[in-house]
Amino acid sequence: NVIHHSFWVGETTVTNKQWKDVMSQGKVSEIDNKNDNKPKVNVTKDEIEDFLIVLRKKTGMFFALPSIKEWEYIAKKSTEQYLPQIKRNDSDKRDEAWKNYLYFSRTKGPFPVKSLMNLQQNSLGVYDILGNVWEWTRTDCKGHDGCYYFCGGSWRFKSIECDLGHGNYWKSFWKSKLKSDDLGFRLIWKYEDDVMKEEVETFLNEQFKDVSNKEEKEERPIDRKRHRFTQDNENICQSVLDSLKQVGNYGVE
Repeated sequence: NVIHHSFWVGETTVTNKQWKDVMSQGKVSEIDNKNDNKPKVNVTKDEIEDFLIVLRKKTGMFFALPSIKEWEYIAKKSTEQYLPQIKRNDSDKRDEAWKNYLYFSRTKGPFPVKSLMNLQQNSLGVYDILGNVWEWTRTDCKGHDGCYYFCGGSWRFKSIECDLGHGNYWKSFWKSKLKSDDLGFRLIWKYEDDVMKEEVETFLNEQFKDVSNKEEKEERPIDRKRHRFTQDNENICQSVLDSLKQVGNYGVE
């Protein structure tokens, strides 16, 4: 699987807290210590598209769901660094070898994001991409109108649904209006096309200028953490921006 562009990806699926913060119409959301750090589930792809529209308006950045190829690239590149390699038909051995690394075959869930971070260390800094919750993609299923793929397995399914190491991995598709308590989503941010690249680059160059006038206004490498928001949007979107991890070099390769 070859990806010919670079992009940023959320280190985890979007959480309940991040969803509330973005969709709160500027109000500070109430703290829910039990559920805030769990993946946002029971959400349709159509509802996610509404979330993305709000997030784009508040940040000026083109967030999206990953394509199935982008998701696959992230998943393979991150999990190959910590998951033991097991033969596909050896389910008992895989269950035993992976049970400490992923959430699968559980009777309830989902679990808080990054609960297994210490065991999932990888160079991308991406966690929970297999198991816990399935993840929506923006790739439609040819021949099935209005259906989109989701990948990665969940707490409810077996380890075989999490296995990417043997060619055709297990994935499914649903109508965009359907939802489940083990289906969530992860964000990416990238240049969408040449026109978008030019518009976003202009926008970012303006945002990343030093506004203090204490140093020369010169072009410098873009640092996502220096992004300037309007005051109203700063707190509610910061956690989303802080969760982004770079896949490849900035921009289009």
